[in-house]
Amino acid sequence: MVVTINSRIERIKMGWNTGVIILNDAMGQITKHPNEFVENLNEVMSLYHRGNACLDIRVGNHGNAASVFHQSHADSVGVYSIGGNCASKMMETYNGGRHTREDDKLGLLKDMADEMGYRLHKKPSTER
Repeated sequence: MVVTINSRIERIKMGWNTGVIILNDAMGQITKHPNEFVENLNEVMSLYHRGNACLDIRVGNHGNAASVFHQSHADSVGVYSIGGNCASKMMETYNGGRHTREDDKLGLLKDMADEMGYRLHKKPSTER
């Protein structure tokens, strides 16, 4: 498959990442109309602002083939719940993009609990 677009990439910030949910049942339309999908994805990426809810991407006869749900600098980490064809932001933090090691994950979990008014404590080893 060859995809060509007339890009609006100059409006998309360099060093940023975009989170996209693609609906599996839309793959037929995406496969039939790849150029339209990429053009619409590019348009939505250029319109997305960090406070937005999901922005749908239309392709062919599918009104919400995909949705952009996140966009931030690579040094930020967003924590999301994903389900029901959408995503909801639970927390976003600027921590240098660290989230792959266990201590990074624990730090994010503690930050999220704190942001919601809770403190996270490890169970004593006998409670596992």
